[in-house]
Amino acid sequence: MTRAAIVGVTAGVTLFTLLLVPARVAGTPYAATWYRETLLGENGSHYFVLATRMVNEGTYYRSRETQIVFRFDKRSGAIADSVRVRSVEFHVDDGTNALSVHEEGGTTFDLAGYLRAHATHAPYSEESEFMAELDSTGLYVESDNRRQVVVPMATIRARFLPSREPEELALLGAEFTMARPDSGLGRMTYYRVRSYPAGSDASSSEVLVMVPEERVKAAPPTFPR
Repeated sequence: MTRAAIVGVTAGVTLFTLLLVPARVAGTPYAATWYRETLLGENGSHYFVLATRMVNEGTYYRSRETQIVFRFDKRSGAIADSVRVRSVEFHVDDGTNALSVHEEGGTTFDLAGYLRAHATHAPYSEESEFMAELDSTGLYVESDNRRQVVVPMATIRARFLPSREPEELALLGAEFTMARPDSGLGRMTYYRVRSYPAGSDASSSEVLVMVPEERVKAAPPTFPR
């Protein structure tokens, strides 16, 4: 089993352990989908994301998890290719609380080899020279004593699950790598944005929003100070 598979199984077991507690005192939960993008790295032309989606159809005893690696083109933002890492169903027996894990068959995916083949650079938490913030109009950065819009809210909302509108968004942080960009591309910063819907059982998502440094420098100033 790959390291990614081990991590995924551990996360699934932990989640089910937490869910079993309220099962004794609460009714059936709402159906929900949790989605999270993790930056794996980037090279000069592409960035790489592990997308994890966990679906609960309205029960404390069954859940599905899927993980897919995406390679995104940094110029267009389009998906260059994708590879499904794993697809798993977790089931907890109502009588014994025993956990069973069923993983769909398929070819073994060598994530480490894939990242080496694409010469990716690992990500780091960002201490950006540009102070980022998020409001109803989109993602802003502070530069030269002015706030500048770099990603409009419509673009950010389009990154979330198409079946629902996030009730509230929060900027959690940012990451970068030391990859040398291709000609015409500057350094990229990847901002993490999360949706916070009402209700503890409601769906939630965390997505990465790529912002080229050139866009920050070229953005028209708003709210000059």
